[in-house]
Amino acid sequence: MLDAEASAPKDDRKLQTTIAWVKARLDEGLNPIVWCCYLATAKDVSAQLTEELTKKKSSQLRIIAITGEQSVLLANG
Repeated sequence: MLDAEASAPKDDRKLQTTIAWVKARLDEGLNPIVWCCYLATAKDVSAQLTEELTKKKSSQLRIIAITGEQSVLLANG
């Protein structure tokens, strides 16, 4: 089992690199897309990007995780 402190977002180098990369692309006026292989990773990265990048109340930035779960929800109506 992983120690909660060891898996904290601030200690996750890949996540921190991704956040920095997304910030740089946004500063360039781009609308980056981040692909994740795993559902749980997509949800976690989306949540962390939202927390990190929408701190300003005036932020109009929208971050979403698009996963196969949406297609299941649509199919089941």
